[in-house]
Amino acid sequence: MNYTKAIEYIHSLNKFGIKPGLERITALLNELGNPQKGLKVVHVAGTNGKGSTSTAISNILIADGKKTGLFISPYVIQFEERIQVNGQYIPKSQLAEVTELVAKKVPKVEAALNDNVTEFEFITALAFLYFKKLNLKAAKRPLVLSEFGGYSCKIPKHSFNLDKTYGYKFFNNTKDFSSALEKLYRCEVIPAINKGLCVSVLTQVSDVED
Repeated sequence: MNYTKAIEYIHSLNKFGIKPGLERITALLNELGNPQKGLKVVHVAGTNGKGSTSTAISNILIADGKKTGLFISPYVIQFEERIQVNGQYIPKSQLAEVTELVAKKVPKVEAALNDNVTEFEFITALAFLYFKKLNLKAAKRPLVLSEFGGYSCKIPKHSFNLDKTYGYKFFNNTKDFSSALEKLYRCEVIPAINKGLCVSVLTQVSDVED
């Protein structure tokens, strides 16, 4: 698989949309040997500003001399922006190679679950596998993830979660705003947090904080 074919394959998964739940990404990562395990992660969640926040954290860690992986969504100019190590985009040859490795596992996962792996889930698995190939886990080097709550996967234990303000733009016309926002947290934020994880939450409405 070359770079062009890899990008075409990844974007072909977009037709499956965004689907809540961890079943597909968990099964796919299992098939790949759980490359996410052993990583030390800063997980940034929220509605807006995740990418810029994650990039800032990554740059701070790099400046401190730490080899740092960065996974953000979406990209601005080119797809490779989404997966970086020390500010360097994933090389096109590596993207093609890892895409092919992950793609080989997709049919088995989809057959077992009778469900389709989404584009975002595929890219998440791809990023974890690439970081493993670069041995980011050997010294528990930092990995900064920018994503929308539970749509991708639970992050490893002994990590740090920065929870930004969630969902205000989605509820402008909702009468019971706090109730709707609480439901969003329960569905998308809480599933992404492991027991024992250090979590930092920016100021929220009282119902959500409770």
